[in-house]
Amino acid sequence: MKKNYGYTIVELLIILLVIGIVTTITISYAFGSRHRWDLRGTSREITSYIQKLRLLAIKENKIVRMTFARKSLTAKIYENGSWVDLKHPLDYNFEGKVEVVNPPDFAFNSQSMIIDPNTFQLTGQVQFQLQSPGNAGIKDVITITIYSFGGLKVEQNF
Repeated sequence: MKKNYGYTIVELLIILLVIGIVTTITISYAFGSRHRWDLRGTSREITSYIQKLRLLAIKENKIVRMTFARKSLTAKIYENGSWVDLKHPLDYNFEGKVEVVNPPDFAFNSQSMIIDPNTFQLTGQVQFQLQSPGNAGIKDVITITIYSFGGLKVEQNF
C-alpha cells in the first residue's frame, strides 16, 4: 500500500481562509486605532509646547500667553503693554487629528505661575480635553491638567 504525503486541496483552502480572516481583523484594528495614535501624539506635542512656554516666560522674564482654538493653538508674549507674536512662533495646527474641548486661554508669568491673560491675576490650575474623531460616534478623550506649581497631568479615557 502506497502512503500519501502532503495536503489535500481542502486543507490548503481552510488554511488560506484562516490567514485571510486573521489579516482582515488585524488591518481593521490597526486602521481603527489610528485616531488614538494621533490623539496621543498631539497631546505629547501640546504638553511639550506648554513646558517650552513656561521656560520661555522664566528666561525672558516676561508674560507668555497660550491661546487654544478648537483645532489650533497660538503663543504670544506681553511686551510694552500689548500681546505680540513670538519671534520664533510655537503656533501649532492639529486640524483633522484632534479637537480641543473647552479651549483655554492662559498665560505664564516670569515666576512660572498660571495667570489670567486679561486681568493678570493668578488662576490656579487649567484643565482642558483633547478629543479624537473616533469611530462610529465613540470619542476618545485625553484630559490635560496644568498645575500652577509647574506640574502636568495627562489622563487617557479610552
